[in-house]
Amino acid sequence: MIAFEQCYGEWNDCQVSAYAMFMGCLIHTVDDVQLLRDCKVISNHGMSNGEFARFFDDIRKAAPFENVARSYLASQFVILNESLKYEQAYYCWAQLLNAFHDNPWPALSGLAVIVTLVGIIQTVYTLLQYYHAK
Repeated sequence: MIAFEQCYGEWNDCQVSAYAMFMGCLIHTVDDVQLLRDCKVISNHGMSNGEFARFFDDIRKAAPFENVARSYLASQFVILNESLKYEQAYYCWAQLLNAFHDNPWPALSGLAVIVTLVGIIQTVYTLLQYYHAK
């Protein structure tokens, strides 16, 4: 359907492509598929959750859809992009915490180096002020 829709070019509003791109952006993992199935948003008609996730991922990569801003789902793409920004920030923070959870010494040694450098800079600045005042 996407290929047929793309053949019409400018005269088509690309509703099927917009839907496929949107679902491809929503579905990344097997858990995403399961959540959408549990909420009765999708049904996979005999495909496994993994196959379903790969299917929409392949469609998302292959569908040439440049007109997202003009589609009927444009506002939903904006909301999805905003939520993904926060999700990526949370993911980075979780990775950072997880990296230092088992062994906090690298973080503490880095903090110690910073505190030491600040102390040295403060000492030099204080000594320079003292000698320039005389």
